[in-house]
Amino acid sequence: MSQSTENNPAPTKTKGGWNWGWSIALVYTIFALGTLSWAYYSFSQKVDLVSDDYYDKELKFDQHAVRVRNSLNLATPVRETYNADASQITLSFPQAVSGGTVVLYRPSESSMDKTLALRTEAENSMTIPTNSLTKGWWRIKVEWDSNGKSYYDEFSQML
Repeated sequence: MSQSTENNPAPTKTKGGWNWGWSIALVYTIFALGTLSWAYYSFSQKVDLVSDDYYDKELKFDQHAVRVRNSLNLATPVRETYNADASQITLSFPQAVSGGTVVLYRPSESSMDKTLALRTEAENSMTIPTNSLTKGWWRIKVEWDSNGKSYYDEFSQML
C-alpha cells in the first residue's frame, strides 16, 4: 500500500532560518548601539557654559551686586560703541577712572577670553582694537573704580 503524497506535504525547515526571534534581537541590538553612540557623542562635547572659578565668583557676588547698583545709579551710564570700519570698540565713561579691568568674554569658546587693564585716554574713553578677535558674539565686562566707588557694566557685541 502506498501512501499518497498529496495528503502529507513535506515539512518546512525552521532550523537555522530567519524567524521573529532574530528580528527582536536585531531591534534591541540596534537600539542599544544607538543609545551608546548618542551617550558617547554627548559626553565628548566641550561645554564652556561655566567659568573655571565659579565658586570664587559666587562668594564675591554681594560685592558684584554693589558694583552693578552703583552703575545703575549714575546719571550718565558708560557707553559702548563699535566701529566696524575701524575695527574697534570704544568705551566712554561719565567720569574720571582710577583703575579697572575689561574682560572680552567669548561665550562659545572660553579659550578666546581676554582680560585688559582699563586705561582711559582723553575724555575718559578707552579704545579696544578688534581686528585680532574672532568674528562672532562677545560680551564686554567692564569693572572700574572712580571717586572711591566700584562700578560694573556689561555689554554684548556682535563683531
